[in-house]
Amino acid sequence: MKSVVRKLFINSEKEEKWLNDMTVKGLNFVDYSFARYLFEEGTPGEYIYKLELLDQLPSHPESKAYIELMEQTGVECVSTYSRWFYFRKKSKDGPFDLNSDYNSCIERHKKVASLVGILGFLNLVFAILNVIIGLIVGNMKGYYNIYFSIVNWLIVILFTPMFISYIKEFSKEKKHDVTLPRFYGCLERGIKLINGSVHMKTKIEKDYNLMTVTQVKESGKPVAEVARKLDLSPNTLHGWINKLSKHGNNAFPGSGHLPEADEELRKLRKELIDLREENANLKKAASYFTKHQK
Repeated sequence: MKSVVRKLFINSEKEEKWLNDMTVKGLNFVDYSFARYLFEEGTPGEYIYKLELLDQLPSHPESKAYIELMEQTGVECVSTYSRWFYFRKKSKDGPFDLNSDYNSCIERHKKVASLVGILGFLNLVFAILNVIIGLIVGNMKGYYNIYFSIVNWLIVILFTPMFISYIKEFSKEKKHDVTLPRFYGCLERGIKLINGSVHMKTKIEKDYNLMTVTQVKESGKPVAEVARKLDLSPNTLHGWINKLSKHGNNAFPGSGHLPEADEELRKLRKELIDLREENANLKKAASYFTKHQK
C-alpha cells in the first residue's frame, strides 16, 4: 500500500533524518516531486536513506556513472530532484554514510550553501528589478511585475534561513576539522601504546553492541525509544539486531576495517574522483592546444 505525504524542508539533513524516522515506522520512501513524498509499506527499519547533492543533473553522464557505481555496491537511487539524489541501502548490510569524513561533510555543506546562496541572490535581484519596472510602468503590465516581485521576495525569505543554516554548519565543521581528528588520532595511538593493539577497543565495541541488543529484547521497549535514550540511530540499532539474529555471537567481529561493500565503495569513489580530475585536465589541455592552433 502506498501513501503520499506533502512536506517542505529547508534543510537536507532534517529531511534525511525524517526519511529515516519514517522507515523505522515501516514507511519506505520511493519517490519525490516538489514537496511531495511517496511511501510504501514495508519492514520497519529495512533501509537507511541518504541525500547527496551532485555536481551534475541526473541525465549527465557523470551522474549516471555515479549511480551505476553506487548500485554495484548495493546502494539504490530511489529518486532524484534537480541535482539532489535520494539513495538507500538495506540496514542489514551495515552502516551507510556518503560523507564519512570531515572533508566530505564540509564539501557537502559548501556546495549546498553555494547553490542556495546563488538562487537566493538571483531572486533578490529579480525582486528589486520587478519592483522598479512595476513602479515605472504603472499600468496593468506593471502590476504583473509587482506580482512576480512578491514571488521573488518569498523565495528570498525561504532561502535565507537555509543559507544561514548551512553556513553555520560549514563554519562549525571547519572549526573542528583539525581539532577532532587530532584528538581521536592521539586517543587511538594512546590505546595502541598501552595495549600493543586495538583489541581492547574491539572487545568494548562488541560488548556494547551485544549489551544494547540484549537490553532491547529483555526490556520489551520499542527500538526507537531505546535508541533515543542511548543517542543512537534507530536504523543502526535495527542493523545490530538483524546481525545478531543472523550471526549470533559472531555478529560483531570488530576487525577495525570497513565492511567489504563499503570498502569497495570507498575505493570506487576515489577512482571516480581521480577520473574526474584527469578529465578536467584533459579538457584544459585540449582547450589550450585549440587556442594555439588558431
